Amino acid sequence: MFYKPYSDAIPHQTRYVEELKTFLTFESVSADTSKKQAVADCAKWLCNHLKTLGLKKVKVHAARARLHCDVAVVSDTKMLSASEPAITYSLRGSLNAELMIESLSKDLHSGTFGGMVENPATLLCSIINGIHDANNCIRIPGFYDSVRVVSQQERRFMKRSGPSDQSMVRDTAARTLFGEKG
Repeated sequence: MFYKPYSDAIPHQTRYVEELKTFLTFESVSADTSKKQAVADCAKWLCNHLKTLGLKKVKVHAARARLHCDVAVVSDTKMLSASEPAITYSLRGSLNAELMIESLSKDLHSGTFGGMVENPATLLCSIINGIHDANNCIRIPGFYDSVRVVSQQERRFMKRSGPSDQSMVRDTAARTLFGEKG
């Protein structure tokens, strides 16, 4: 079942603000083990709150393993407008990596040796340039293995309910959007 943005948000603004204030009282939602109780309290509050909104199958599960969970709550996502609360459920991930390239055992002056031996900076540029294919898809083997396929029904819902491409360009001050085709 899909949930439309609340059309009656303005009359309930006071309630929404109070609920947000309660949510923000939780000390931390963190992977820091010293914050374990705060995380548990926050998860319990959120679970109960979602039940009051009519969601019936809401449970708090302990994380199965580090960095694996059933649900992640992110509070800095885009809303359609001040009068249209949104539940964001389909975020893009991020990849953090450190890449170290060692070529030779010592530095060489490019004026003397440039073009004669491989330059680590040139190699790094080549690696970065090869991450995406012509359709902007990531070429790292296995990258998409656990990415869920979005159904046509869900794509139509997101197009109808989510922010438009034009609003994303406007909100980001970008000249154009970028990403995978399709």
